Amino acid sequence: DSIVASVQKELNKHLNAEIKVETIDLSFISNFPLVSVTLNNVVGYEAKGFQTESDTLFKFSNFELSFNIMEVVNGNYLLNEIEAQNGFLNLEINKKGSENYLIFLTNPEDTSSFTLNLQKVKLIDVVVGFNDLRDSDQYEIHFVNTIAKGDFSDTQINTALYGTVVVNHLELMKTQYLTNEKAQVDVGLSINLESGSFQITRGFLTLRERYTFEVKGKTNAQLFHYTFDAKGLKIKNARSLVPNIHLQFLNDYEIDGDLNVFLEVKRKSNAKHPEITGNFSVSAGDFTYKVTGESVKINEAKGSFDLGKYAQLK
Repeated sequence: DSIVASVQKELNKHLNAEIKVETIDLSFISNFPLVSVTLNNVVGYEAKGFQTESDTLFKFSNFELSFNIMEVVNGNYLLNEIEAQNGFLNLEINKKGSENYLIFLTNPEDTSSFTLNLQKVKLIDVVVGFNDLRDSDQYEIHFVNTIAKGDFSDTQINTALYGTVVVNHLELMKTQYLTNEKAQVDVGLSINLESGSFQITRGFLTLRERYTFEVKGKTNAQLFHYTFDAKGLKIKNARSLVPNIHLQFLNDYEIDGDLNVFLEVKRKSNAKHPEITGNFSVSAGDFTYKVTGESVKINEAKGSFDLGKYAQLK
C-alpha cells in the first residue's frame, strides 16, 4: 500500500496535467527483477494551459510502470520501463507552436524520491496520432506490438524501435501515403519533444512482408526531408505503394521488371509542393504502351527522375 501511495503522490508532483485512474495494481512477479505498478483504465489530459479546456491526451486499459526493485526497497523510485496496452495517444502542436504533450514539470516543487531512468517502452495495440497545426501534415500509426529501447527524457528521446505497425493515416501536403499498410520496422529515432523535430537516424521498413526500404531523414518546422532506398522490387506489384498523383504520367503504360530505386522527398516549410527526385535501375523489364499494345523488352536500364511537377497536379 505504501508503494502504491508513493507512486501516486510522486506522479502528481511531477505532472502538469490531470490523470484519472480506475484501479492500481502492484506486482513483484510480472516483470521481475523489476517491480511493476499497473494503472488500470487510465486517462490523461493535455498539459495545463495548452487550451481553455484540456482534451484527452491518452487513454490506456493498462499502463505499467516498472522500477528497480532494490531502489524501491530503499524508498527510491527509479523508473526503468513503461508498457502501454490497448489505447491511444494524441500528440498536437497548435498554430502558436505550443505542445499538448509536455505534461512533465521540469522543476518539481520539492525534493523527490522519483527518478526517471527510462530505458524501454513497449506499446501493444496503441494508436499514436500527431498533428502539427502549423502545416497540413498528419500522422496516425497503430503500434500493434513494438518495443523502443534507449534514452528517454521529458524533452528528448533517442531510441531504437522495432516491431509491427499499421499506417492508419499518413498525409503529407494533402496527399495520403501507405494507408492501412502493415509494416515491420527496425529504426533508430531521435525526437525533440520541445521543438517537435523528428529524425530517423537509421532504419529499415518492410512492407507486405517482401518490400524492404532503407529509410533516413528528418522532419522539423522548416523541413521535411527523407530518402528511401530499395532493391529487388517487382515493379508491377510495388507500384500500388506510391500514390497515383505521382505516377499518373505512367497511366498509359504497363511496366514490369526488377527495380532498384533511390527516392528523395524534400519539402521546405515555405514550399507549396515537395521535391521528389531519385535514380533507378531496371532489369528483365517489360514496357507496354496500352493505347497501341506495342511492347518493348528491357534487359537493363538506368536513369534518374524528377517528379516535382507531377506532384503539383490536382
